[in-house]
Amino acid sequence: MNHFQLLAVIKLRLIFIFVLSMFISCTTDSLEGDFTTKKDPIIEAPDTGQQVPEKPDSKPDVPKPTPVTPKPTTPPPAPAPTPVVNTPTPSTSTEAEQMLALVNEFRKESGVAPVVLNTALNTAAFKHSKDMNDNGYFSHTGQNGSSFGERVKNEKYSGFAFGENIAISETAKQTFNLWKESPGHKRNILNPNVNEMGIGKSGRYWTQIFGKN
Repeated sequence: MNHFQLLAVIKLRLIFIFVLSMFISCTTDSLEGDFTTKKDPIIEAPDTGQQVPEKPDSKPDVPKPTPVTPKPTTPPPAPAPTPVVNTPTPSTSTEAEQMLALVNEFRKESGVAPVVLNTALNTAAFKHSKDMNDNGYFSHTGQNGSSFGERVKNEKYSGFAFGENIAISETAKQTFNLWKESPGHKRNILNPNVNEMGIGKSGRYWTQIFGKN
C-alpha cells in the first residue's frame, strides 16, 4: 500500500466515524422528546377589563311575602220571616160568623133561642186554640193547668161559662158537623141556658165556649 492509498483509507474512516456520531446524536434527541412529560398549555383568558363576580357562599336572604289572611265573607242577613199574627177572632170574622150561623140554625131547628158572639169569650177561645197549636196538644186543660172557666174569668167575662167544645179540623162547616155528631158537644150547642158564644181558631185547632150573661 502506498502513501496515497493510506490517506484515502484514513479519510474514509473519519467520514464513517463522523456520520456515525451524527446518527447517534439524532437518535438521542428523538428519544428524549418521547419521554419528556408534557404539561398542558396554560391558556390565559383575554383581559376584557371586567371583573368576574365571585360566587356567593350562600343564597341571599329573599324577604318572604307576608301571607294575607282572607277576610271572612259575612253572609247577607237572612230576611226576617213574616210574623204570623194570631189575633183573637173578632165577632165580624167570616169563620166566626159561619159558625154562629150554623149553631143558631141548629138551635132554631131544635126550638132553642139563638146565641150571640161575645168578645171576651172569643178571646178566651182563641188563646186556648193557640196554646194547643203552639205546643202540640189537644185537651180542655191548658198547659198551665187552667180550665175553660178560669180562662174565661181571666178575660174579665162578666157572665158565667157553661161549656167548651174543641176540635182539630179545617173549615167551620166540617168542625160543626163533628160537634153535631158527638152527644157531649151537641148538648153544649143546644143548651137552652146559654145566650152567648165565643169562637177561636189557630192553625187547625178550634175552640168554642158558651156562656150566660
